[in-house]
Amino acid sequence: MTHWANDPKHLFIVGATQTGKTTTAKEIFAESERVGIWVNDRGKHRVEGVQTHAAGSYRSLRGVKKGFARDESRIEFLPSDRADGLAELSDWLWSVSDRTDRKLPVTVYLDEMHKVAPQSSKDYGNLPGRDDVRDITKEGEKRNIKFVGISQDPVSFDKQSLRQRNYLLCYELAREQSDYLADYGASVDEINAQPDYAGVLYDRQGEVVAEGVQAKAKYA
Repeated sequence: MTHWANDPKHLFIVGATQTGKTTTAKEIFAESERVGIWVNDRGKHRVEGVQTHAAGSYRSLRGVKKGFARDESRIEFLPSDRADGLAELSDWLWSVSDRTDRKLPVTVYLDEMHKVAPQSSKDYGNLPGRDDVRDITKEGEKRNIKFVGISQDPVSFDKQSLRQRNYLLCYELAREQSDYLADYGASVDEINAQPDYAGVLYDRQGEVVAEGVQAKAKYA
């Protein structure tokens, strides 16, 4: 899958629990040639296995910076609050982009995206987390900063961010979730026709890029 995992364009991965979406994200994190920073939950909802593939796990942005300075290409970031941590991280990555003339490829991974960037009527500037995801998805690509958002509930996460996706990778979903994604080109029939733990990759126009997208067993 690395031919598109290394693509600098944003990717959203959606699917019900235990369908393979997070496993696929972990494979991308482990095998992509881009620098990867996974913003993980510090508590009981921490995505297991990320630490295994990361060169270092850090509870503060200061730690992330140290890992970055040591040329660690895969980093797990464990802020006490993911929305606040994402705000810190995005500000810093903007400065890194400026210092490197936007030539350093970085990917930010965010699981359970709907919890950090929920759909809300609040004006921009009033909902940290959501606003930073919007900034990354709107401005990150031209700075060589890619966003990989993962969620089991695409109906609940920020629509402005979703509209910025270049790729949408869909695994099995509840009917109402699949019907909602039809507006973004996804087909419930195509998705449900896939083998277990396999998904369909769509581009921005809703065209199928790949079917049967499935992570290697070692990442499960």
